[in-house]
Amino acid sequence: MTTTESYSMLDDKARWALLLRASVRSGATAVILTVLYFVVPMESVADLGSILFLASALVVVVVMCGWQGMKVMRADYPAVQGVEAIAMVVPMYLIGFSRLITSLPRLPLKISASRSREWVASISR
Repeated sequence: MTTTESYSMLDDKARWALLLRASVRSGATAVILTVLYFVVPMESVADLGSILFLASALVVVVVMCGWQGMKVMRADYPAVQGVEAIAMVVPMYLIGFSRLITSLPRLPLKISASRSREWVASISR
């Protein structure tokens, strides 16, 4: 949109169209990222391909943050664009972070019963 009309000056139909476009774009991004999360196979970060994938996902999140920031600064309706930006970046970050956490190698937890009792006794004094 290249209008200088403020959001409060828009009629109801134009407001709904603006909000609908922002909601559809944000929702589509979240759905696509969620589908990719479950479709793209990744068992662990043991190989170079997985590490490159996670590094490229981090780069994409950083680029999207910058791109969305520029869109907010140049938008005719920055509040709407800001909400759209947050609604796009937050799922991208959360899904990328959960992909990282679920693909980390499982570390064996070796705690003996005697160590547990010693620890509990030390903190209860």
